[in-house]
Amino acid sequence: MWCFVDERPRRVAMRGEIDLNTRPQLAGAYRELARLAPADVVVDLADVTFIGCVGLELVVRLTAHLEPTGHTLVIDSPSPPARRLLELTGFL
Repeated sequence: MWCFVDERPRRVAMRGEIDLNTRPQLAGAYRELARLAPADVVVDLADVTFIGCVGLELVVRLTAHLEPTGHTLVIDSPSPPARRLLELTGFL
């Protein structure tokens, strides 16, 4: 997983399995984004093969952080597993 905070819009690119093993990386990405001035964020899920509740947690936390500021979280190119989870939870 990569977090590109110098890009506009800022971008988080996830790859592979997003599960409990990746929680520390996701938490680090959130902390990095939350410490900066709010801006739109793109979450790229094109290369995700599995996404569990920890991936959803990042989406929920970023959405909650950005909404009051008028900025948005954009889900980009969700893979089939990511699309299914996001559709079931109302994010797509």
